[in-house]
Amino acid sequence: MVTESALPEVIDFWRNHAYDGWLAKQDVPVHTGYYVEDARTLKRGWWSLRGCPAAVISLEGHRGVEHVHVLEIPPGETIPPFRMALEEVIYVFEGNGIANVWAEGQPKITFEWQKHSLFRVPVNYNYELSNARGDRPA
Repeated sequence: MVTESALPEVIDFWRNHAYDGWLAKQDVPVHTGYYVEDARTLKRGWWSLRGCPAAVISLEGHRGVEHVHVLEIPPGETIPPFRMALEEVIYVFEGNGIANVWAEGQPKITFEWQKHSLFRVPVNYNYELSNARGDRPA
């Protein structure tokens, strides 16, 4: 037997999402608006959680849905391992290095990345990024 249930008339997609609350507590510049002229030149600040200079892009209409994290890996450095409860897609603007990606209790998958590389980190996987160049950031 089918029963009726009350459904909300309108789904509020613009309410504050858990991610927005988490982001507000981070010590990283958040750039908002309708577009970004050049993500490579955004003002970055030290993001202690990620252990590197970074910025976040939060475009209008995407709040609570998608954000872009712009990370700068210092020359010859490795940023601390990180795990996100969301899927991440990583695009490399400049540089080259090594990525380690792994699930808890599983062996690490290691591969090289370079300028214009694009790769995905699955939900709840750990990853670590290293800059292979000692003379410039990636």
